[in-house]
Amino acid sequence: MIGALCLILAGFLSGGAYSVARQGGSRVAVGILGTLAAIAAAAGVLWLF
Repeated sequence: MIGALCLILAGFLSGGAYSVARQGGSRVAVGILGTLAAIAAAAGVLWLF
């Protein structure tokens, strides 16, 4: 259950990073959101296995 929630969170964060990048947001904001998305995805995958 927690693994699936982490993967859902990763999806929202990656979508947010993409949206911020498309709207011309700063590279720092995109980098932070992308990093958080990668961490959440890794946590979700590791939690499931």
